[in-house]
Amino acid sequence: TCTRLLIAAGADVNARTAAPYTGEGLHEGTARPAGCTPLHFAVGEDVGLVRELLRAGADARIKDGAGKRPHEHIHDAWGVCHHHNSPDM
Repeated sequence: TCTRLLIAAGADVNARTAAPYTGEGLHEGTARPAGCTPLHFAVGEDVGLVRELLRAGADARIKDGAGKRPHEHIHDAWGVCHHHNSPDM
């Protein structure tokens, strides 16, 4: 895949966006704040890509400019609350 080629060429899987992403174009409706990594964009979109990024060393603990970790964007992409099965709810 393109992702594998980029990783093999030395792409930083933890690189962060410098500006907010408006969600226009390829990922319509997936606006993200500045400070996102590729993993922030991949969650909720492509499980295979998430796996590739994690295998390549992507850090799932990195917070974006809004203070969200990648898995917290799943709700944005799918309308699913990641706390749904929490015993505290």
